[in-house]
Amino acid sequence: MLFKFGAEKTRMYLFVSYAVPGAIIAFIFSKLSEMGIVLTQQTILKLFAFSPIFVIIWMLIGYMLSARIMMKKEY
Repeated sequence: MLFKFGAEKTRMYLFVSYAVPGAIIAFIFSKLSEMGIVLTQQTILKLFAFSPIFVIIWMLIGYMLSARIMMKKEY
């Protein structure tokens, strides 16, 4: 991203790339509590057990984006 957007915009995009998953998690927890689903210790542990899968998916999306940017880059 640094090559395409420069240092200032890349810093903003990196912040967003970390903030979006956090916002999604907060949204999911708030919706679960609104629906009346009680988040017990066991439920939270199950959700955290699946978190590596979500991290891998998020990293693959970032990699594919970066690879696409580098393919378009002319040296």
